[in-house]
Amino acid sequence: MVNRKNEKLIEVKGKVRKKHKWQGQLMDYENERIEIKKTIQDLSVQLDEESKDVEKLKGISVTNLIQTLIGQKEEKLEKEKQEVITAQLRLEEAKKAKMEVELEIEVLQNKIGIIGNVEKDYQQILLEKENIMKQSKKYEIYSKRVIGCTGRTRCAY
Repeated sequence: MVNRKNEKLIEVKGKVRKKHKWQGQLMDYENERIEIKKTIQDLSVQLDEESKDVEKLKGISVTNLIQTLIGQKEEKLEKEKQEVITAQLRLEEAKKAKMEVELEIEVLQNKIGIIGNVEKDYQQILLEKENIMKQSKKYEIYSKRVIGCTGRTRCAY
């Protein structure tokens, strides 16, 4: 009976370790998600600024007129367009990374939910094992007294 409880304790202790590991991973992913959200926000601002730079270069102004005359406007416009494309790609990559992290968070939350409150299970099995051992010890003491009792000695019941 105690051996079965020992086996069950080993099994549940393994589940407790898994749960703690998953909880640690979950915290790491949640921290990563926070960082990615900040990156997405920063990249959105950068993309907006780069897009405004392109629009300024497309517009009509004294500076644009001078740059057109000296041949730098097209060069500068191409450079700004490249920066917009780069910012868009980085933003898309960050959004994709955020989705992947959120998926991993969901998977871990499901695993933790399925495994349940294994710490409580572990404590319950430990208590059951302790009770079995106490009962076994009482039986052992009782049987020694009864078996060891002779006519000359006084037996305690």
